[in-house]
Amino acid sequence: MTSSPSPAAVYLGIDGGQTGTQAVVIDDAGRVLGRGSAGPSNHVEMPGGRERLRRAIVESTDAALGEAGLGSSDTTSFAAVYCAMTGDADFKTEVIAPLLMTAVLCVEHDAPAALAGGTLGAPGIIAVAGTGSVVYGEHGDGRSARTGGWGYVFGDEGSAFGLARDGVRAALDALDGVGPDTELVPVLTKRFDVTDLRNLPMVMYNGHVSRDGVAAASREVIDTWLRGDVVAAQVVANGLDALARRVASVATRIALDAPLVCMTGGVFRSKPYADAFAAAVSARVLDATVRHARCSPAVGAALLALRAGGVHVTDAIRATLVASAGGTDR
Repeated sequence: MTSSPSPAAVYLGIDGGQTGTQAVVIDDAGRVLGRGSAGPSNHVEMPGGRERLRRAIVESTDAALGEAGLGSSDTTSFAAVYCAMTGDADFKTEVIAPLLMTAVLCVEHDAPAALAGGTLGAPGIIAVAGTGSVVYGEHGDGRSARTGGWGYVFGDEGSAFGLARDGVRAALDALDGVGPDTELVPVLTKRFDVTDLRNLPMVMYNGHVSRDGVAAASREVIDTWLRGDVVAAQVVANGLDALARRVASVATRIALDAPLVCMTGGVFRSKPYADAFAAAVSARVLDATVRHARCSPAVGAALLALRAGGVHVTDAIRATLVASAGGTDR
């Protein structure tokens, strides 16, 4: 799309995920002007996926611009746009480019933006545990590494979907008589509103329960763990250990000593889960500092848009960004 002049330099960050798409508009001082949200923007290669991506980008951007009082994506030109997308990003550029008027467009994997939101651009490691999971780190010398992010079939350990999937698997093992009894059986049977939990896999395979619907049951798995169920405790411990091992792998691969490790994603809203993750990381990574991300991945994407637009990100800009962003969630 041909760009047109804008009355002031504005920058757009977009975080496109499995559950939803978030957009943040900021100015060159780091002040958050507006935010918007829309539906998921992943699985673009599936039928209807490209149109779903277009809709998510336009709707989230228009909502953010509307809140900022800047019009719409049809009338606003950005100094730079950074889109952080779940999954492979290459072919998404051709879908997104015609939708936005901008001098600079970057479409990348979502992990660097999550890290930028977590550390505000400082070296460190981000553990993302939302619907899915991925761990990513950067060293100040330019080295970076990523582990995980392989999706619900081959990965997503420690994520909402991973915990729910493994909880269902443990409950089915109990029903099959190949695993110990667990309160996960009645809890998950009720959660999914089925007469017999053994019906759940076919219900999901037939498309009557979505991946997001399965992931939402992670709350019940965590609650069952907190009530002292041994099987649920093992499910949670396995997920935490998988995430912690990936953090350790990233720290080793980029030679990051005493790393800052940030957490982001819905699963970490559970304080017991976040505390247990911090303990698991500390047991594997010497002198690690583990804390919640300073800002959301969408705000991190906006910060990377500033960088892409040639703005030198100062401490004053970071302070303004944090103050106006209001934390990791909204």
